Order: sequence, then C-alpha cells, then structure tokens
Amino acid sequence: MKAGRSIKQAFKTAYEKTSRNLARQDSGTTAVDFYLKGNTLWHANAGDVRLIVVRESWVKQLSQVHRLTNSREKRRIVKAGGVLAGALVVKGDLGLMPTRSLGDEYFKDVGIIATPFIGHYKLKSQDSWILAATDGLFDYTANQEVAEFIARFDQADSAAAGLKQEVLVKRGGSDNLTFILIKNNN
Repeated sequence: MKAGRSIKQAFKTAYEKTSRNLARQDSGTTAVDFYLKGNTLWHANAGDVRLIVVRESWVKQLSQVHRLTNSREKRRIVKAGGVLAGALVVKGDLGLMPTRSLGDEYFKDVGIIATPFIGHYKLKSQDSWILAATDGLFDYTANQEVAEFIARFDQADSAAAGLKQEVLVKRGGSDNLTFILIKNNN
C-alpha cells in the first residue's frame, strides 16, 4: 500500500516540522488531523485531542489520548526520566498535561515528543458524523455523550452551535473549545 506509506510519512513530516518551528518560538500545542481519500479516513494526533466517528448514537474513537491516563504513555515518560505529579509531567516549576505535543522544547528531555499516532478507518455509509476536537470539549463531555448529543441534529452547523452552547454555557467549560464537525452524507 504505497499511498498509505506516503500519507503516513506526510503526517509524520508535518508534525516534526511544525514542532521544530514552534520550538523556535518557545511555544507548544496539540494537534489532530485527518485526510479523507475515498472512504478511507486517515488520521494523526499528538496530545489530548480526539477524533471520533459517530453512527447514530454509537461512537468510535480513532485517536489516542496522550496523557498520563494512557498507561503506555506513562511508562514511556517514566522511562525517559520524566517526573510525574498527579496528571502532569513536571520539569522544574512547570508542568504539562499532554505527553505528546508539537513544540514545547523545554519538556523534550523528559519524554515529551511530537511523534503522532497515525491510523486509518474505513468509513461506512452508516457513519454519520466525523468530529475532531480539543480537550476543551472532551474534558467536559465523554465520547458517548457527544455522540448522543449530535445524533439529534440533521445539520453540522446547528449541531456545532448546540455543542458549543452545551459545553461553554451549560457545563461551564473554560478551556479553549476548538472543533471540526462534518456530517457524512454517504
């Protein structure tokens, strides 16, 4: 599968280059990306962002959450010499929740990496929604709650407005809330 290798390499290269550019600016971020080719949804992520596919009220998480709650990530950080304090990887008097990020050069020597998790998923005609979102959504709602909420809508713009209202107003969300919601009309 030559196309698959080139898509994976494109994701990996983009994440590495972006991480180097952000490191020069003494900045960092998490990222989730996807590329739809035919009915194959290629995806990559680094950090505590998510990509989910919703079919009626069924949900499938495609991304990996890169936090200390992920036992593989926790072992990797400890092996790299990272110091853990609750949900944070600590260095000096600073802490970082995601175990993978782009940039954040200060934390590289304690195991924070930009290497993305990369995968692919064959969309089915029953898959009605694709949602990529920051932790500003998923720290306040579970995957299943999001699936049940957006399944009540027919249009992406009204579902997005409703989701924003639910998180920021009803649940008092205070983190940045960034997401892309796509209605799959196969």
